[in-house]
This record gives sequence, structure tokens and C-alpha cells, in this order.
Amino acid sequence: MLRCLRPRGCITPFSTRRSSSTEELVSLAGLPAALDSTLMLPRSGLQHAAGTSYRYKLQCLWTQVRQIARERDKARLSLEKAERHCLQLGRELDEQYIALEHTQSKLRNFQAEIEAKELLLQQAVSHQAKLEADTRLLQGKEANLQGRLNHVMNENTQLQNKVTEMAEKLSASEEMVLELQKELNHIVKDKLEQGELQSPEFLKHSERFAEIVLEYERQCQVLYDQNAALRGELQRLRLQLQHSRAEPGLPAAEKSLPVEQLQEQLQDLSVQLETEVSGVGADVLTAWPKPDVGLPKPGLSSGRLYFAALWSGADPIPLPSRKNGSELGREKVEELAEIAELTALSEKGKEKLDVKRHQLGCEPPEHQAGHSDGPGTAQLQSQRLLEAEWLRGAEVAARLEHHQRHAACWLQMELLQQQLQVSQEKLLEAKARLSLAQAQHALQLQQAKAQVNNMVPKKHFEQLQSTLREERCKAQQLQESLQQQAEQTCRQLLRTQEEHEQLLQAAVEQAEALEQSLRNAEAVLAERAAQLRDAQAQLSRNKVLIEELRGENRRSAMALQAAELKQKSMQEKHQLLEDQASALKQLIGKITPASLSG
Repeated sequence: MLRCLRPRGCITPFSTRRSSSTEELVSLAGLPAALDSTLMLPRSGLQHAAGTSYRYKLQCLWTQVRQIARERDKARLSLEKAERHCLQLGRELDEQYIALEHTQSKLRNFQAEIEAKELLLQQAVSHQAKLEADTRLLQGKEANLQGRLNHVMNENTQLQNKVTEMAEKLSASEEMVLELQKELNHIVKDKLEQGELQSPEFLKHSERFAEIVLEYERQCQVLYDQNAALRGELQRLRLQLQHSRAEPGLPAAEKSLPVEQLQEQLQDLSVQLETEVSGVGADVLTAWPKPDVGLPKPGLSSGRLYFAALWSGADPIPLPSRKNGSELGREKVEELAEIAELTALSEKGKEKLDVKRHQLGCEPPEHQAGHSDGPGTAQLQSQRLLEAEWLRGAEVAARLEHHQRHAACWLQMELLQQQLQVSQEKLLEAKARLSLAQAQHALQLQQAKAQVNNMVPKKHFEQLQSTLREERCKAQQLQESLQQQAEQTCRQLLRTQEEHEQLLQAAVEQAEALEQSLRNAEAVLAERAAQLRDAQAQLSRNKVLIEELRGENRRSAMALQAAELKQKSMQEKHQLLEDQASALKQLIGKITPASLSG
């Protein structure tokens, strides 16, 4: 029986007759041997020719099959190679995609950094503009302060020049007074040397001396007029000095020295002028009394009082020493003593003020005469004395009020602490009563149980239970009320203590703020100069920072351009790989049907 393997798509003549025997498959390599063995059997010529032709066909088919197998193997190898290449291309695509994502993330980071740097650059530019504006403002303030300083220096120079002029006028007046004194001495000496008072020569000398005295009186009147003019000039200079003192922003050391020098010089000049004029007038009045013609009153005491009131100033009111809250708490007794001392000091100040007022109301006649010449002087002096005494009294009253308020706060705190202590004692008593009531209730409960055990009536047992419940409710309500009272008292005490501490802290902070403002007023120019220097240094640093940021911005822009170029090259490579993959897919699509058909 012939068993053969029928190739796919090939129909043989043995397939119809021996379909049952050809169901078993044999290899293609065994077909020629099977055909040879078949041909060796005794057959007819037709069968032999058919077998020979079939053998030839099988050999041709076998050759084609082997060729197709070789092509199939080649196609399989090329397909495997293409698959490996596709896998490699896929891996490369994945790597390129990962690299592209990494590049995009880097680009996003670069963009974020560039945006941050741009924001920082904008902030630096705005800060630079703000610093430039502050610098211009500080320069304007510095120029303004410099102008004020120059103005005050010019005013001081003018005042010194005026003082020099007044000193020259005073020296000229002194020389004139000395000349008059010499003439008067000569006349008195000539009078004493004369023996006869009724001689014609004596009469001539008397007339001449009377003329000299009249001339001297006229010159004294001129000197007193000049003195009044000098006083008016001094008053004007004093107002100018007060105006220059009132100008803010100037150092105290630059103003105090020239002002003190002017005060001393003007006071010395005034005292010398009044002393010499009054001395000469007294000598003339003693030597030659004239009942009809009188010298004008010089008013020395009023002039001295005028200059004393002009240049006298009240001492700065010292700020009361502030203490911390803890020290105030530990020294309440000392503060009470200080309150008493301040009260006594206030009474003394009031007595001094009354005495000053009485003195101003009851001045001596020469003072009143001097005040008649200058009513504004006495009024100014009394006003200054009253202001000084009022300021001292106000200071003492303020300190007294502060200490009294603080003492009242501490007394209130002690009262609240006592109330808290009383509340705590009440709470302890209530707790003791509660424990006693609980013990009594427990005892009553035991007694009730014993009575129940002893067959007490049920009604009496229920009454005992209701009584016990009522006592428990009352005890619980009492405990809750006591606890609420204690908590409320504690909260009130804490709230009051916090308010007192806030008041005390506010007072201490106000005192510290006043002291700090006094200290800061002296250091304003130094701080402004330091701020100007710092602003200039910050401006230079900002310029350097801006240059650095600009360089980094340029480098970032170059890096961004390089990244964009790299991204473009990667996109081109990616497009090339996609083209290669599509060509490979087309090739595989062409090869696959051929292999399947083979």
C-alpha cells in the first residue's frame, strides 16, 4: 500500500482510488523512494508511464518546494531580522521618546528658571527704582538739612556781627563816659581849689559847669535811649534765637554753643553799661544836685531782672523713673511712701508758686519803676516763672496720679485675690459638706437596706429612695454652682489682672517711647547719613546683580536655542525612523502573503 504526503495545493491520480491509504502522511523526502519501490513492481505500461510522469512531477515539485523552502527560510530570516530591527527601532524610539520627554522637561525647567530670573530681574529693577527714589528723597532731605544748617550758621554769624557792633558801641559809650568823668573831676578839683565862692571867675565856672551838667544829662539821656534800643535789639535777637532753636533737624551741639556765648556776651555788656551809667549819674547827682533838672531813672534792678528773665530757662522736666511690673509688685510699700513724698513735694511746689505770685504782686518801688519803663519784661518774667512752676506742678501731679492709679490697681488685685481665697474656702467647705452629705446618704441607704431587710414597708422605702435622690440632686447642684462661681471668679481675676498688666505695660511703653523719641531725635542725622550710604551701597550691589542676571539670561537664551536645535534634530530623526518603520511594515505586508501562499 502506497503512503504518500500530498503537498498543499497539489492533486494526484492516486488520491481518488486510494484515499483511505493516503490518509497517513509521509515526508516529502520518502516520496521518491516510495515511487521507485512502486515502479519496481510488475505493472502495466500505462501505470509505469503514469508513475514515471508522476515521479518527474514530484521531483519538479520537490525542487520547487525546496526552492520555496529556501526562499521561505530566507524570508523568515529577513522577517526575524526585520523584527529584531523593528524591536531595536522600537527601543530606539522609546529611548528617543524618553530623551525627548527629558529634553522637554529640561526645557520646561529652563523656561521656569528663565521666568523666575525674569521675575527676579523685575523685582530687582523695581527695588532699584525704589532705592533710587529713596536715594533722591534722602538727597533732597540732606540738601534741605544742609540749607537749614547754612541758614542757621549765617544767622549765627549775623548775630555775632551784631554783638560785635554792640560791643563797639558800648566801648564808645564807655570812652564818652570816661571823658565826662575826667571833665567832672577837673571841674570839682577847680571848685575845691577856689577860695572865694562869689568871685566872678567862680560864677563863670559855675555857669560853665551848669552847661556841662546839662550837656552830660543830655548825653546820659542819649545813652539811656541807646540802652533801650539795645534792649529792643536783644529782644529781637532772642526771638531769632528761639526761632532757630525751634527749627527741627539741627544738632543740639551746633546751636547751644553760639547761643550760650551770645547770652553771656549780651548779659555782660548790659550789666557793664548799666553799672557805668548809673555810677556816673550817681557821681553827678552827689557832686552837683539840681532840684529842677533830674536824671532819668536808669532802672538797674529792672534791667538785671529783664536780662535774668530773658535768658533764664526752666530746667527740663525729668521723666519719672519707670520700673518693671514685677518690681512694682514687690515694692508697693515703697511706692506708697513715694506717693506721700510726692504729695508733700506738690504742696511745697504750690507754696513756692504762691510765694512767687506774691513776690510778683508786691514788687519794690524800683522794680515797679523799671517795669513802668518796660511792662513787657515783667509780664514775660512772670509768665515764664508761672510756666516753669506749672510744668513742675504738672509733672508732680502726673507722677502722683500714676502712682495713685498703680496703688489702686494693686489694692484691687489684692481685693480680688482675697475674694478668690474666700471663694476657694467656700468651695472647700462645700466639698466638706458634700462629703458629709454623701456619708450621711450612704448611712441612710444602709439603714434603708437594713429596714428593707427587716421587712420595712414598701412605701417608707420608696420615700427614703426619693429623699436620697433629692439630696443627691441638691448636692450635685450645689457642687456645680460652687464650681461655676469658682471658675467665674478665676476668670474675673485673670481678666482684671490682664487689664492691669496692660495698663502698666502701656504706661511703661509710653515712658520708654518718650525716652526713645528723645534719644532718636539726636541720632536722626547720623541714621539718615548711614541710610544714604547703605542705599548707595545697595544700589551698586543691585547694579552688579542686574549685570549678573543679564549675563545669566543671555546664557539661558543660548542654552534654550541649543535645546531647540537639538529638539529639531531629534524630531527629524524621529520622522526618519517613522518612515523606515512604515517601509518595513510595507515590506513585511508584501512578504507575509507570499510566505503564506508558499
